[in-house]
Amino acid sequence: MRTTKEELETKIRMIQNVASRLGVIGLLDETHMDMGSKINGRAFRLFLTKQGKRGTHHTHPCAPRNIGYLGMTKSEANDSLGFILDTLFAFDNKDN
Repeated sequence: MRTTKEELETKIRMIQNVASRLGVIGLLDETHMDMGSKINGRAFRLFLTKQGKRGTHHTHPCAPRNIGYLGMTKSEANDSLGFILDTLFAFDNKDN
């Protein structure tokens, strides 16, 4: 089954919520993803906008290897986002 844009966006929202709740990112910071294109040679990347300032791209603290690279395909990006979520949920549930 193919990964959809909506699935990726859902995981981005989940990362935003958990990372904010854990204090990994600030309350006004927003999690975003550049949608890559294998044809154009652009990769899927996770980034952060700080203090609600649109257009700024900062390294996301949850990004793999601190570079934000998630993969060249939706499927690879989906797997990477799933790994990030699993890690965040492990910390979120640590106190329970």
